[in-house]
This record gives sequence, C-alpha cells and structure tokens, in this order.
Amino acid sequence: MKLKRILKIALLIVSIALTGFLVALMYTVFYIENARFEYSMLIPLFMIPTGILSIGYHFKTIKFYSLKSKATGFKDVVLWVGNTLFATSQVLTALYLSYSLYLLYQTNQNTEVYIAYIVCLLMFIFGLCLFLETYHLYKRIIKTEEDLFKGSIDDITGIDQNQD
Repeated sequence: MKLKRILKIALLIVSIALTGFLVALMYTVFYIENARFEYSMLIPLFMIPTGILSIGYHFKTIKFYSLKSKATGFKDVVLWVGNTLFATSQVLTALYLSYSLYLLYQTNQNTEVYIAYIVCLLMFIFGLCLFLETYHLYKRIIKTEEDLFKGSIDDITGIDQNQD
C-alpha cells in the first residue's frame, strides 16, 4: 500500500508540474508574445482545466491509499471524468507529437529529436499510469462497497462468515 501511495503522490506532483507548465506556456503565447489564436492552441487550452480537475481528483483520492482508510463514498463524477480526460489528452498528445516528429525529422535524426521522443514516451507512460490508477481505484471502491453491502445483509440475516 505504501508503494501505491508513493505512486499516487508522484502522479499528483507530475500533474501539478505539467498543468503549471501548460499555464505558463499559454500565458507566454497569449500575453507576452501576443500571438494570434490558432486552432492548435485548443489542445493545451483543453489540457489546463482537465489538469486542474486531475489535481483535484488526486487530492481527494489520496486518502484512499492510507492503511486505515476504506475506499468508499467517492462519487465526484466531474473529478473522475476530468482525470480520465487529462489522461486521454496526455496519451493522444504524446502519440501526435511522436508522429509529427517522425514526419518532420525522417531523414535528420539528431540528439534533440531523440530527447523529444523520450519526452513523448514519458508523457505516454504518465497518461497510462493515470488511466491505470483511476481504473484500479474505481474497481477497489466497487469491491469495498459490495463487501460492505454483503456484510450488512449478513448482519441482518445473522449469518456468520467465519462459520464453517
């Protein structure tokens, strides 16, 4: 459980860093450089609110990774969807950037291109980790709620589960 908590904290830190980077990027593009709006700017603009929702999701769900806490009662659909959309945007952006790099630098493969590929790979892995963490926490919450429901039924009927 301690390793999962460390992973959760790492996902939170990376989400904060990435969302902060996107905010700084959009601030620089719009206010400092006074660039004209282009539709390609919608990608980072979309990722900022989903990143904020993902940060909120991580803060709200970190308590489920303590040893004493039972994973029940987290019904905030907006945060679930926001985190899932942030993970989706990370995976799709990494794939899109990798493909764009491949098209631009097919013949000229220098060190900077490989570094950019590594960054894309890290974004892809981060998005997958977000997906997996969300999926496993959801499954754990469902299982815990089912166990509590079965336990309450057994309490009503008087059946002892340890009886063999």
